[in-house]
Amino acid sequence: MAHVTMKDVAAAVEMDPSTVSRVLYGTSKRHKYDPKTVTRIREAAKRLGYRPSNTARALRSGKTALIGLVVADIASPFFAELAGRIEGHLGSAGYRLVITNTGECADRQEEAIEEMIQHPMDGAIVAPSGHAGLIKAKNSGLAIVTVDRPSGLDDIGHVGLDDRQAGQMIGQRLRQRGYHRIGVILPDSPDDPGIAQRLQGLQDGLGKQGQVIWSVPGPRTSFAPDASNELCDLMQQQMPQALVGLNLTCNLTALAAISRLNLHVPQTIGLIGIDDFPTAAFWRPPITIVAQPIEQIAQQAVELLIEQINSSGQAAARNCLLPPVLMERGSL
Repeated sequence: MAHVTMKDVAAAVEMDPSTVSRVLYGTSKRHKYDPKTVTRIREAAKRLGYRPSNTARALRSGKTALIGLVVADIASPFFAELAGRIEGHLGSAGYRLVITNTGECADRQEEAIEEMIQHPMDGAIVAPSGHAGLIKAKNSGLAIVTVDRPSGLDDIGHVGLDDRQAGQMIGQRLRQRGYHRIGVILPDSPDDPGIAQRLQGLQDGLGKQGQVIWSVPGPRTSFAPDASNELCDLMQQQMPQALVGLNLTCNLTALAAISRLNLHVPQTIGLIGIDDFPTAAFWRPPITIVAQPIEQIAQQAVELLIEQINSSGQAAARNCLLPPVLMERGSL
């Protein structure tokens, strides 16, 4: 079948191609066309199978309607859900999403952002693994917002969890339940300032009576089949009263170690973590989790990004830290 052009649509409705262009590319609001004319053009375009050219749209408006999303671990249920919700909000605003997975590799993050600059996108939402590429993106004029992990850069807006409050919520719940000797699995992400905030909040919440007896790094990504080895060794040497996972992969590592050591939750050991996941409610017992408000994060990130796009990057960078939500279940 031959490619249908705008001239074909114009011929079908017997109108000037410029009129058809204004209607199909969304600029007809500037022109007082009869609603019946608009409907007639759109119905003809649909009937003929015409699809507007993204290249032509970009040339006319200076915008591509493309947004890049850079995530650290697309296999993680957290990032998968976040990507889906971001895509939904962007779609409602007329944008399409292009996703890149870095696998926690700073070089891959920098390459992805470079491609967004060289093959222009209207903006980017980044769950950063360090600073790689972020400053260059901002200096290039690319609208950019970070999610999940703060970049620590003052001129880049951020939307994410209030990490310190999340850690404090866990510490307080452990103290209320009578757990005093705690083992912590923390992400192997030295460039993530949010993890330090979660750990500090945990210690604040535990108070003087509680103690983190050891901490062990968890896996960087979901692809880590032997991640629980070191944790099992530590637990056999010095068994805590409860385990805390500071993100989703750490929670899964904790569950793997508990299973390998044949421990019973909560009779033998308590378990609580940050980042909810789909099967957490179906474990026996269900896992108590401090959850991130993923829908709110996605919505706020899209709003901040569109604000940057519409202001051509002149809008002041804003940070939005959202409160955690305690999913009280049966593992403490």
